[in-house]
Amino acid sequence: MQKKPSFEPDEFQLILSTVTSLRENNEQLRSIQQKTKYSVTESCLNELITEHYTDSPTLMEEKMDYLGLHYLKTEKLCMAVFKIDNYHSFITEHSLDELWELRFAAVNIIEELVAAKYTCNGFSRDNDKFVLILSCSNETDLVDFEDRFVLLLQSIQNTIEAHLHFTVSITYNTNLPNIGELPIIYKQLETSLLLKMRLGHAAIIDPHLIDEIRPEPFQCSYKATNQLIDYLIQGKLDKTLSLYQEIVQDLFYCDYAEIHSTLFYLIHSIYERLSEKYPMLKDIFVEAMKKFISRLEYAEVSDDILMLSRNYFETICNAVQTIYEEVHFSVFIRNSYGKACRIPAYKQSSIE
Repeated sequence: MQKKPSFEPDEFQLILSTVTSLRENNEQLRSIQQKTKYSVTESCLNELITEHYTDSPTLMEEKMDYLGLHYLKTEKLCMAVFKIDNYHSFITEHSLDELWELRFAAVNIIEELVAAKYTCNGFSRDNDKFVLILSCSNETDLVDFEDRFVLLLQSIQNTIEAHLHFTVSITYNTNLPNIGELPIIYKQLETSLLLKMRLGHAAIIDPHLIDEIRPEPFQCSYKATNQLIDYLIQGKLDKTLSLYQEIVQDLFYCDYAEIHSTLFYLIHSIYERLSEKYPMLKDIFVEAMKKFISRLEYAEVSDDILMLSRNYFETICNAVQTIYEEVHFSVFIRNSYGKACRIPAYKQSSIE
């Protein structure tokens, strides 16, 4: 009796493996196609907002039509810029692959939440920013639209924080007549992000706040600076901190370069006066100044700078107080035993 043909287990496993492999390859292909289209679209949009493109106007229009960006040419637009908060910590906590995936995921969140109501595109800009452009041609009441748009931006913030575990600050403009205004509006929004220094992380900066940015150099009062240093020479931390907050209260309306240069000048002035007064503490002052300057680079909001300053002033005042305590203890020993206990000359000069 002839046996019926049957599949060997190895043959079945081979067929199953082939089918599984094809499915995985198809999924990878779709993922690559999606990411490739995203990359090309991202490149095109970055060229539009910076005007850094070399294609002819005709070729640029054809590219926009191919990528589904034709609405940019014909409709009224709105733009928002998102900046990752605590970016220094963000890049140190993730690998390069994770950074790319997180940025890609953030763009997906932005697009999906906004695309439910508007024609839009989200894309990465630099390493720490995202940009959203959307059509608002159908909006007749811009005040009402802005209120709804802010709620939408808050929803994006909450979703990114909940699922990607980082926060973003946002600035936006709802009055963008046409595509030709993209580069100008983007530069304005990038400038208005400076107000995050004063408003803190996860801020939403509306377009009206741009007028609060100080265009002129910050003027640090010579009299107030000298008074601040006098308090430090005396080791009076509370008075130092109180006066310092008065001095810098308007500083955080300036850009980062102005903030840094002002603080560098102030810290160096403090170092020179105190080193002259207390030469025996010079090494402590140098280390405190180095620590302040190195950490200032990563300060993104005013609270970061105020905490850095407080730690710096505490280090100085603690060192000065130590000198005072040593002098007073020496005087106490002399009086108790009725003997003339000579105080070193540098300690005498430090309390004159």
